[in-house]
Amino acid sequence: MFYDVVLAKHYISAIDAGLYSAAALAGRIILAACSFLPIILLPDITLRSATGRPDRHVLAATIAIATAIAGAVAAACALAPGFMIDVLAGKAFAGAAPLLFPYVLSSGALAIGNLLATYSIARHRFGFIPFVLLIAIAEIASVTLRHGTPMAIVQDILAGHCLICLAMAAWVAFDLARAPALRRHPARSAS
Repeated sequence: MFYDVVLAKHYISAIDAGLYSAAALAGRIILAACSFLPIILLPDITLRSATGRPDRHVLAATIAIATAIAGAVAAACALAPGFMIDVLAGKAFAGAAPLLFPYVLSSGALAIGNLLATYSIARHRFGFIPFVLLIAIAEIASVTLRHGTPMAIVQDILAGHCLICLAMAAWVAFDLARAPALRRHPARSAS
């Protein structure tokens, strides 16, 4: 899951890799803080989907919670990145502060994309997988090709995670828009 730190350690200097690792540690607070949401979302949406009960409000509530968590953490990291790095990794990693805010944004996008993927899985809709897989491969390729600085790696991670979030949002919107047609024609619901 955290391939970026492994690639950073491989491609950039030990000092830069240490700074990148500190930013990654701090930036993943959002993923840890939002990790309970898919656990709540999956069984509820699965039950609602199986029984034909509405489920969009559950998705909206979990996305709102994730957005609030991501917003609070992003605000703290934007206002006091040095303090956040100092608390989590120590003063020796103060140089990681400029990496923190974009990394946090990427983690927030990934957390929301994960919720949207969980929602689709709970509804037995897997058509998003090829799109997300292609984006993930492109993200890894981009990091592999553009690995000159820690910030270049963070930018690639941010772009990839935002694309995953947007792809999942588009997939869910598409799937929900076609849901009434699927209820009228059940044979089409296999994807």
